[in-house]
Amino acid sequence: MKDYTSKLLETMDSGVISVDEQNIIKTFNRKSEQIFNLKRNEVIGKNAEKVLPLKIKKSSIYNLGLQEKQKIEHEIEFVTKNHTRKILEVNTSLLSGGKDQDSGIVVLVRDISRIKSLSEEINRNKRLASLGKLSSGIAHEIRNPLSSIRGLAQFLHQSFDKKDQRKEDLNIILKEVDRLNQLINQILDFSRPKKLMVSHFSIQKLIEELIHLLKLEKNEKEISFQYHLNITNQFIDGDRNQIRQALMNILLNSIQAIKKKGEIVISLTMATYKDREMVKITIHDNGVGIDATDLAHIFDPFFTNRDNGYGLGLSIAYNIVEMHQGTINVESEKGRGTDINIFLPVRSSKEIE
Repeated sequence: MKDYTSKLLETMDSGVISVDEQNIIKTFNRKSEQIFNLKRNEVIGKNAEKVLPLKIKKSSIYNLGLQEKQKIEHEIEFVTKNHTRKILEVNTSLLSGGKDQDSGIVVLVRDISRIKSLSEEINRNKRLASLGKLSSGIAHEIRNPLSSIRGLAQFLHQSFDKKDQRKEDLNIILKEVDRLNQLINQILDFSRPKKLMVSHFSIQKLIEELIHLLKLEKNEKEISFQYHLNITNQFIDGDRNQIRQALMNILLNSIQAIKKKGEIVISLTMATYKDREMVKITIHDNGVGIDATDLAHIFDPFFTNRDNGYGLGLSIAYNIVEMHQGTINVESEKGRGTDINIFLPVRSSKEIE
């Protein structure tokens, strides 16, 4: 019976952890090893609070289960020792020791990170589809009267004498109209992505070109750029101009995140993501970072914490990478900077079409 129970625990598709009344871990099955990225000998016989801290609003589930006799059914965020963020579904039950005595708790754990990610992606795509249709319609309606305003302002500007002070007011009107037209173009880019013009190009040379361009740009901030390559010159098939736009949008966002002085580090490596060979571009900045509550929304259109931002740059970048069947993920902590990881598939032009 003992062998049978042991085999049953090892074949379960959920993590099973048992903790005694002294908070010592007694059972840690194979699935638990996979979920927490810990070996059995690293946790068995050790204090659960220290080696496997699981908390609900800063309260330990072991304390809630052992001391307060609560049965827990909750989602918990957990970060493994290799810094992988996971969403876990945790259920606890009291472990009876006989004669109405409790001798510990059993914790059942499921890794639902992938399910949550897919759910968020589906909801996001639904929101974007609805917002895209609405934005496109509004942009077209605004563009027509803006053209009339600009045309009339331009006519008046040319009609007045060079020394006429009203020319300055008209210059302001023309600049603001141009700014609104730029916003409308961004909205249309977001709502109606352009068809991909696929070519075979060097991603390394594209990044070098962007760094050179940004270094030449006059900026009040002191920003140093570093470029680390862990692969030889890698060619990919995609729309070079659109990939360039996506990377530029992300780099400009990193520059804006740095207050006065800082650095941006770009690294290029090969990686496997969703069982496919990918080029991984990591853009790290040591800027202000992102609040945990904002992380889930940074790719949402019109979401911005900046007074002079439209909140479309990262949304457009996300759409472009997604059109190339790649993905973007973000790791950030307030006050400690941000890492943006872009994954682009290595494949033939036939696959992308």
